[in-house]
Amino acid sequence: MKRISFTIIICILTLFVTGCSAKGPLHKKSYVIKKVAEDVPSERYKFDRKEPVPDADVSTEIYYFKSKDRDLEFRAINTRGPAFFESGLYAKALHILYADDVHTLYDDEIKKVLENGGFSTKDNRFNIDSFSDLSNVADTLIKADDIYKEELNYNTIEWMEDNPYDKYRIAKKFINDKGKERGYTAGGVSINGSWDKKSLYDYLCFQYATYILEGDFSDPTVPKSVMDMAHTPSLKHVYINGIEVSETGYQNTKVEGAYNNSESSYYADYCYKLRDYVLTFNTATVPEDCGPHATEEYLDVLAPGYEVEYKKGIYKWQYNDSSYESHATENKDGYVDSFIIYKDGKDCQIPFVKCGEWTSPVHGVYSVGITVHDFAKLFDLTVEIDEENESVYFMSYPSIM
Repeated sequence: MKRISFTIIICILTLFVTGCSAKGPLHKKSYVIKKVAEDVPSERYKFDRKEPVPDADVSTEIYYFKSKDRDLEFRAINTRGPAFFESGLYAKALHILYADDVHTLYDDEIKKVLENGGFSTKDNRFNIDSFSDLSNVADTLIKADDIYKEELNYNTIEWMEDNPYDKYRIAKKFINDKGKERGYTAGGVSINGSWDKKSLYDYLCFQYATYILEGDFSDPTVPKSVMDMAHTPSLKHVYINGIEVSETGYQNTKVEGAYNNSESSYYADYCYKLRDYVLTFNTATVPEDCGPHATEEYLDVLAPGYEVEYKKGIYKWQYNDSSYESHATENKDGYVDSFIIYKDGKDCQIPFVKCGEWTSPVHGVYSVGITVHDFAKLFDLTVEIDEENESVYFMSYPSIM
């Protein structure tokens, strides 16, 4: 609470120094130009003009930029917005609409494809009757995705995945007690230029089967091979050598008074991208009083005596006569942008997912997820997954119990 109060006080003092009214000052041109450059990583463009919006309720001006590579004009809105909820205080705000204006270039073609697909896509939703419809949905969506692939001429696939054209949901239709048509959520996909027909269809099948597995709806027409793709989303019970670290980790961190501590951060969650369950590995890029402390709990059991350098992103531990270190760095927004575990100075080459990545279940921007099988290999453990009981068991080999 002290941390929050201090932050608010500093922000309020700053606002009174810089102006806190709706008609207060705006960001300088040099700041706008700099921020636009950060948001437009690949395309060549030039600043065109700046236009004030005199009839706006708050101070507002629009910056216009033009691409040097194609017929594209995009905007940055330099304005003011509420500083705190219902506070009546305003602060400078900048909204860069590059992605939005890029997407408008594809509107006509993609909307035509969707209209010709034979489905109602009101509210970005495909309403289907049964599993057999998924193939036609995939056909329609891949045509839309192929259109957005043209953006690869101007931006990277990473940018496109971060800025998808749009997201479309799948809903299995049913008639409720009042005779009205409704839909069960049955999946969804973003049009981001990264798909081929098989990968898109497989992902839709995985989601559809998982919703059935979770009991959201039933569909006897689904083949067994598709149902075998489904996985329980979360394994809420994580055991290491008989200790339920998912429970002890949450409770111990709660007693410590750390903030951002949640029970779900200690689960093993399924990650479609890695085709495995992943464990949260918090990276120590933040202060010690920031949860979760899942990594600390693993190391308390497996490598007591470990060292942590909080805010530096470093853990050090000894295990089975080897020395280990994990190193993480973060970007300007606080997201982890690199994570490496070293064994005796050699990179272990462990894949990981970050918060916000496609199908990543990681909650915190300062945490990563590594697969349960890579975790087991790292510590020479056996691993057993029991999806029916939402549990995963790690055991030192030979058993120390």
